Amino acid sequence: MQGLSGSGKTTWANKHHPNATVVSADLYFGKRTGKYEFDPKLLGRAHSWCLRRFINELDRGTTTIVVDNTNTERWEWCNYAKLAAHWGYKWGVADMYDSPAALTDEQLADRCIHGVTSEAIARQRERYKHAEPEELYAE
Repeated sequence: MQGLSGSGKTTWANKHHPNATVVSADLYFGKRTGKYEFDPKLLGRAHSWCLRRFINELDRGTTTIVVDNTNTERWEWCNYAKLAAHWGYKWGVADMYDSPAALTDEQLADRCIHGVTSEAIARQRERYKHAEPEELYAE
C-alpha cells in the first residue's frame, strides 16, 4: 500500500484482499493493549517490527501479504518489493495517494482513525513519490 494517512489504504486492502495477512507499523502501536497508542519515538522500532513480520510471512509461504503503511517515498516500500521478489512472490504497489477524491489535508485528517494531524499529512504530501506505472498493483 502507498497513500497519505486517511486515504483509505486499510479499507481498500480489506475489500480487495479480505483473507490477506496484513503487516503494518500501526499494528505495533496496538499490540500490547489492543488500543492504538502512537509514540513517535518508537516509529523506527515499529517499522523494523513490521519488516520482520513481513519476512516471517514470506518465509512461511503466506499466500497474500499486504504492507499497510503510508510508504510515501520509494525507499520505504522498495525493500518489501525486493524481498517479495526474492521469495518468488508477485508484487505491486496500490497507490491510494488521497483517493477516492482529491481531499484536503484537513479532510484526510478527519478521516484518519489514528489521529494524524493535517500538518503531518501536509508533510507526507510534500515528500510523496508515486510508484512507477509498471510497479503498480494490477488484479
